[in-house]
Amino acid sequence: MIHSTLLLGLTTILTLVNPFNPDDTEVFTGKASYYSKRFEGRKTAFGEIFSNREFTAAHRTLPHNTLLEVINPQNGNQVVVRINDRGPWVKNHVIDISQAAAKELGILTVGVANVKARVVGTDGKLFEHEEGRLAGVYLRNSR
Repeated sequence: MIHSTLLLGLTTILTLVNPFNPDDTEVFTGKASYYSKRFEGRKTAFGEIFSNREFTAAHRTLPHNTLLEVINPQNGNQVVVRINDRGPWVKNHVIDISQAAAKELGILTVGVANVKARVVGTDGKLFEHEEGRLAGVYLRNSR
C-alpha cells in the first residue's frame, strides 16, 4: 500500500513538473496569422530576438522550443516551426507564425488561414518517430 501511494505521488509530481506528454499529441485546427514587420528585432515572451526570417511561432500554452508541424489544408504545404513566443492574442486564432513560415504555407498574401497543427518535437528536436518523415522539412526550415 505504501509503495502504491508513493508511486502515485511521484507520478503526480512528475506530471505537474512536465505536464506535456508527446504520446498525447492531437491535431488541432484553427486560424493562423503571421507577425507583422513591426515585431522584427523585438524580444519574444521567452526573451529571444524575433526574426520573421526564422520558422517560429507563438502559442498560448505549448512549452518553449516545442516543434509543430503546421499544414495548410488548402494547398497541402507544410512547415515545422519552433514555439518561441506566447500568443496569439486575437480571439479564435490558435497560432501566430513568422512570415517565413507563412510564405512557405502560402498564406502570406491572405493574412489569415485555417491550418492543422500537431506537436512533432520538444526542446527544439524532432521526436525520433518523426525524424524520417519530417527531417527534410525541418532542415529546410532551419536554414
